[in-house]
Amino acid sequence: MQPHDRLFRAVFSEPEHAEGLLRVALPARLARQIDWTTLRPLRTGLVDSALQARYADVLFSVQLAGRPAILHLLVEHQSKPDRRMPLRLLGYMLRIWEELGRASPYEQMLPAIIPIVCHHSKTGWRVARALRDLLALPRGEFPELEPHVPSFEPIVVDLSETADDALRAELLSALGRAALVCLTRVRGAKDVLGVLGRFQDAFTAVLQAPTGVGALALIVSYILQATEAPPEQLQPFFDQLGERAKEAFMTGAQMLIEQGKAEGKAEGKAEGKAELLLRLLRRKFGRVPAGVAKRLRGAASGDLDRWAECLFTAESIGEVFEEE
Repeated sequence: MQPHDRLFRAVFSEPEHAEGLLRVALPARLARQIDWTTLRPLRTGLVDSALQARYADVLFSVQLAGRPAILHLLVEHQSKPDRRMPLRLLGYMLRIWEELGRASPYEQMLPAIIPIVCHHSKTGWRVARALRDLLALPRGEFPELEPHVPSFEPIVVDLSETADDALRAELLSALGRAALVCLTRVRGAKDVLGVLGRFQDAFTAVLQAPTGVGALALIVSYILQATEAPPEQLQPFFDQLGERAKEAFMTGAQMLIEQGKAEGKAEGKAEGKAELLLRLLRRKFGRVPAGVAKRLRGAASGDLDRWAECLFTAESIGEVFEEE
């Protein structure tokens, strides 16, 4: 699973965080007719693993004016919009209805599916929004065919055009706001610290919750993975937010290490751990001597785990290995 997909799912699969984003995305009149106390997550996994670097999605059931409906929230991670997104969404909608039909074969009516796409790129959404616009049949040319041609238009939330103030919307939860900042502003930023400083209030607000340390640790883990900023440059920003933020930074770093361990274990070999540790060493200290890289790639799994534990407190590459 890609880091963008992991962060999006971890935050927005939870109704308390998804509700704010859905309220921002939906037309106000429609949002007012939804009973938000009925918001329930559904099984996901519509996006194929090969596409998870480009998209992540979550599904929710809800009551809309007393009727069952499904909100399909999809975020697009790629650098430019998918011009065939309406067609891709139609495929997802068919899969949802087919699965519901198998689960409830005697149900006569299908729930309405409301597709919502959150997009962010430098250019913004500049391609077709409606399925009808992908067909080689210009609108209006054959009006008698219009009732027979499939057409729908997803709700597109173009975060690339959203002002920073919109990312501070009161409808968003603190963690939801911080996650969107990371996905749309921190990722790919040349000045990561500048972006973090601009939204410092969002990260401070995350810490106010009883589970704030764990929530901020999730954000830290994502930033360490998704940016080129070295840990020693990022740590002072979080340290100045207080003791709980210091704890969150170290916990987030540890989460990244544990993730590397899990990936290495899943592969049944130490190569995954070695490559992750090598990337982290390069990020923190710059150039890694060829001898060190060779040593990592030939090391046992237990040694790699031990060195990883030392990484975030070491001030030099030598300190990582000095206990031997």
